[in-house]
Amino acid sequence: MPNLRGRQDPYIGQSVESPYHRQRAIVVDDEYYARSELTYLLKQQHVEVVAEADNAVDAIRLIEQEQPDLVFLDVDMPAIDGFKMISMIDELNCNRVIFVTAHPQHAIRAFDANAVDYLMKPVVPERLQCAIEKAAQRRSNLNVLRADTTPPNAPPPPRSPERIPCEFAGTHYLLNPSDVIYAGTDTIGTVYIETTDGQTYHTDLTLRALEDQLPDMLRCHRQHLVRRDAIQSYRTDANYCGTLTLPTTTEVPISRRYMKQVKTCFQQ
Repeated sequence: MPNLRGRQDPYIGQSVESPYHRQRAIVVDDEYYARSELTYLLKQQHVEVVAEADNAVDAIRLIEQEQPDLVFLDVDMPAIDGFKMISMIDELNCNRVIFVTAHPQHAIRAFDANAVDYLMKPVVPERLQCAIEKAAQRRSNLNVLRADTTPPNAPPPPRSPERIPCEFAGTHYLLNPSDVIYAGTDTIGTVYIETTDGQTYHTDLTLRALEDQLPDMLRCHRQHLVRRDAIQSYRTDANYCGTLTLPTTTEVPISRRYMKQVKTCFQQ
């Protein structure tokens, strides 16, 4: 008999190594004990739980930050439930979602939402292992498909988020990317977003993440991004720097380093 290591086998008193020890997961559930129980079961499957969230806004932010292999998502959560949340993330992340709920009537909607699988509470370890295997298989199939259809050395396509998690006066919001006209940081690194109606929000996303995910945003300064079609005018000064104006009358500085691409934007 081969020497098997890892998960304990009750019949031979030894353990069985799981092939999923390198997978990383996020657990999303508004109930603490439900998260704790699932986290324990995942550790038994050698899946690393890199983060937990008790609401959809935090979950979306954590998914963006951690880029996990698996997202275990409760259906019944206050404010934004699991189905609303999955509609707010991109297709790649949808292929990481495994729904977890106590209500069997949600099963059809779960698969319509393109989730990997659907687990009933209380989660059975054997059923959990099947869901992990299914997720690994789907990920492998997607990797093969991308390899077959992507030209060699082609850059990855820009990812545009369905919503941008942010906060104002203690209330959390999910903004439409099309509403964002400006993003910038203050002296301590806090990132702020301004929308077309002139409202300002705080976000945990970095300027780099916003620039990578929002292709319409133009960097005009090390600390500032603006939406290209929202620039109403700009002016230069004697130091080859300048200032541009947005529809909300907000004025944003242009550094010498980025002046050329601001001018190019006006010429297009």
